[in-house]
Amino acid sequence: MVNIQDGLRLIGEFEKVYFEMKKESLLFLCQPETIDVLTEYYDSLIEGIDISTNISLDLFDINCSFTKNDKNIILNEVDR
Repeated sequence: MVNIQDGLRLIGEFEKVYFEMKKESLLFLCQPETIDVLTEYYDSLIEGIDISTNISLDLFDINCSFTKNDKNIILNEVDR
């Protein structure tokens, strides 16, 4: 059974691989001027995926017991 944390990691990794492949295909499909701009764009998307994944995973590391209990109730419902 995959939990939410594993799912977030898988989605993030899948998206990063997808955008890396798109970035590599630019070499065959685009003019040199366009490649630079689009490479920068895809790099920013990949960086954004890392940031989003890390922020999302940080939600699972809450140390406040009161908040953690509420978070666990919500996550258990989402898992179902």
